[in-house]
Amino acid sequence: MVRESIDCCHECPKWAECTVRSENNQNLGIICRHGQHLLSVINDILDLSKIEAGRMSVETQPCSPVAMVANVASIMRVRADEHRIELAAEFAGQLPETVQTDEGRLRQALMNLVGSAIKFTEQGGVRIVTSFLSAWHDGQPALSIQVIDTGIGISEDQIPGLFDPFIQADTSTTRQYGGTGLGLAITHRIAELLGGDLSVESTPGKGSTFTLTVPTGSIESVRMLKNPMAETVQSQPAFTSDDRGQGGADLGGVRVLLVMASHSGLERLRNAHGFCRLHPPLCRRHLLRRLDD
Repeated sequence: MVRESIDCCHECPKWAECTVRSENNQNLGIICRHGQHLLSVINDILDLSKIEAGRMSVETQPCSPVAMVANVASIMRVRADEHRIELAAEFAGQLPETVQTDEGRLRQALMNLVGSAIKFTEQGGVRIVTSFLSAWHDGQPALSIQVIDTGIGISEDQIPGLFDPFIQADTSTTRQYGGTGLGLAITHRIAELLGGDLSVESTPGKGSTFTLTVPTGSIESVRMLKNPMAETVQSQPAFTSDDRGQGGADLGGVRVLLVMASHSGLERLRNAHGFCRLHPPLCRRHLLRRLDD
């Protein structure tokens, strides 16, 4: 009942469109932020309760690890932009086109890790590095997803209790950055439910690396992607000559992907060439790539 009452906070963006006095708008923003935080805490507590009661189910089915990681990066990039740090997704070496796992739970775990990394990183950025392990525990293949940040780091003596519920590195961390200490505990348990593992390496003042490893299931008949980033690019919407505005440049039916390092760069290109639509960048590199139909 409490969670359903707080769900009204999802309507805040609609309320913000209404004309209200500035002080009322500010108060509305405060209410929304606190409500959304409380809803997040309630959801975390419910998830942890399900896990500890053995009631969190796992549904194994084929999923694309490349698409899943790219999707998480796209969603979390908004939060990274708010913190004025970079967020990049990288794919190291060949990756299986599909793996056998619970995509929803794996996405939840990765979003927790990336969200935590962004929260504790004030300068630099966060990288999501995905790779394939041909022989993990007992020789089974696995997917390794590393979340690497340049944040505050964690001391060696604080690492053992890092995955315990309601535990953060120290009280000063809680005061400065907030949070309940549930995200990593839930992520660790999800990793175990998926038959995998979550580990961490960290240096105070330099940053942390969280490694989420999950088995892929059998990949005997699965195609290996030699260039995962290119596969992701080809699955994204792109411009065609039908997308241009009245005074737009003639693209001759060629599909074009724009991948830039900043929104200002995209804006300059749009103004210069008259494109009427720009899709969000897949990665932050100064790149103009043309892809034939």
